[in-house]
Amino acid sequence: MNFAAGGSGVYDAPGTPTLGRQVHTFNKLVNDGDIKQEHLAGQSVALVAIDGNDYNRVGADTSSFADIESLVETVTDEIVANVARLQNIGVNKVLVNNLFPLGCAPSLSLHYYYFSCDEAANQAAARHNQRLANKLAFTDGVLILDLSATFSRIVGPSPDADMANLFPNSLKPCCDI
Repeated sequence: MNFAAGGSGVYDAPGTPTLGRQVHTFNKLVNDGDIKQEHLAGQSVALVAIDGNDYNRVGADTSSFADIESLVETVTDEIVANVARLQNIGVNKVLVNNLFPLGCAPSLSLHYYYFSCDEAANQAAARHNQRLANKLAFTDGVLILDLSATFSRIVGPSPDADMANLFPNSLKPCCDI
C-alpha cells in the first residue's frame, strides 16, 4: 500500500498531505479493519521518505545558524515521532531515508552554473542527517537508508572516480528547469 505524496514533508504544503497526515490515514485503515493487524505482525515494512522540501519551503526565512538548527530539530523530531507512531500501529520494520546533499540539486547548483554545490544547503542536510541518526540510533526495527553517501559518490566534492567517469557533468540537470 502506498501513501506517498510527492512534495510532502512534515510541514504543510498546498494540496499535499503531511507525513503525519499520511500516518494518520494508515492508522485509520488499521483501526477500521481495512488493514488487518495480523497482517502487520509478520513481515510489515514501511518506508518514510522525506526529501528536502521542508527546508526548501522555508529557506528564505532561515538565515542564521540558530534558525537552521531549530528547523532541523523540528523536522527530525516530527520524523522520529511518526516512526514511533508506525511502530505503535504494528509495523515491524521502518526504513527512513536521510537527505541527499541538498545543495547539489539542480535548483541550487544552478546559481553556481552547475560547477559546484550550495555548501550552506549541504551543511543543513548534513545537520539533519546527523540529528536523525542520533535520534534513531537505538530504535529497534529502524534502518536509515543513506542517500547522502550514495549521492555524494556521484555529486559530492570528491566523487568516486568510477562515478565521475559515468557522470562527467553530474550537477547539470538532464533537462531545463
